[in-house]
Amino acid sequence: MGTISQGSQRPGIVSLFDSAGWSWFTVPIALHHQGRSNQTYISWLDREGKVWIGAYDHATSRFTPTVLAPLGEVDDHDVAAILLRADGRLIVFYTKHNRDPFLRYRVSAHPEDSRSWEAEQSLPTPSGTVTYAQAWRWETTVVVFYRILDRDMWYWACRVSKDDGQTWAPEQRVVRHDLQFYIKGTQHPIHRERLVFGVTQHPDRAGDRQTYSLYSMRVDLKTGDVLLDEGGARLGNVFDGSQLPVDMTSLKLRWDATKDPDHGKAWIWDVSTDDGMRSWLWFAKIVSARDHRYAVVDENGLVYEFARAGGTIDGESEPSYSGGLTVPKVSEPPGTVWLVRQSSSGCRWTLEEWHTPDGGATWVTRELLRGGESHPLRPVAVVDADPSLPLVFLGGVYKHYTQVLTALCAYRLPV
Repeated sequence: MGTISQGSQRPGIVSLFDSAGWSWFTVPIALHHQGRSNQTYISWLDREGKVWIGAYDHATSRFTPTVLAPLGEVDDHDVAAILLRADGRLIVFYTKHNRDPFLRYRVSAHPEDSRSWEAEQSLPTPSGTVTYAQAWRWETTVVVFYRILDRDMWYWACRVSKDDGQTWAPEQRVVRHDLQFYIKGTQHPIHRERLVFGVTQHPDRAGDRQTYSLYSMRVDLKTGDVLLDEGGARLGNVFDGSQLPVDMTSLKLRWDATKDPDHGKAWIWDVSTDDGMRSWLWFAKIVSARDHRYAVVDENGLVYEFARAGGTIDGESEPSYSGGLTVPKVSEPPGTVWLVRQSSSGCRWTLEEWHTPDGGATWVTRELLRGGESHPLRPVAVVDADPSLPLVFLGGVYKHYTQVLTALCAYRLPV
């Protein structure tokens, strides 16, 4: 146990744990809640393949890490998604990367307490193997999405509980595609029954130009409906599985790769919404291993490429791994983005804050941290963040998703 001020690299930047990794397709990795206590919960995987959860107490400035599962697989895809149930207890979801035929989960023994846990349970898939978890709650309805590889087909499926995670309905496969693809969802900070997802294929997998485009869909946790867009066509229902699964290319097209003059490929990083239920998809346009560009697209297809991201953080096996970006998950006008990008010389990575008042046309920027031999990467916005701790990220060197050579860091603001 320690205080958040320990290990500080510079004012505002603090080191919380010396071994930590994650993938950006698990949601949420960091979650704040103020109830009987005021805590921010963070999940990570360490260099030994242990899944951890840590709680930062805003009243005492203490950070308490706890091992969730000694999986023994060093793979940053295995990080846990964190959710707070209606009864105040934490529920976390995790799995081994394309190895487990089930999704693992645990429930905390006490409300708002990440130190002790009930025994591990599992949600089996009828066939195939599972990766990632993206979890949300509206009232006592809990939904968790996860990816399935089943023979030669890829799916994103979900399980729904209507009693706060005590019992679960059968698996529903929601979206399918014959090539490896990803969804990244967000929950509206006010209208909590509304989820919005950005959907993209892996940019390094073979496919025609259309499959490198960016798509979106919505899910209503009140009705279970999967929607093309807000107020749009109903594609199916996650409660009863009717009309599901749908193919990725039948979702709403937001950015058309076939019309890109640079022959870029989209990879979704984050999603933001406003009070009017409009959404923005934040993505990396991958032109080459050395040319990544951060971009944002609105619901009308208006796209702004706003930052040159540099190249991949993994110079050998993963040419499309950008430094990363994330947007705030609080009730405010969408317009702030935190990102990591590489200098034009290629020798330095920086963590930066960008803000746009007009949807991406103009920007005000500032540097938060300049890396050296050790650099920042994969920033994650804290869901429902306390103003004093809006952002966590990894610091160190990235080699491969099966090596954890980074530490858990946070960006702290004075209050």
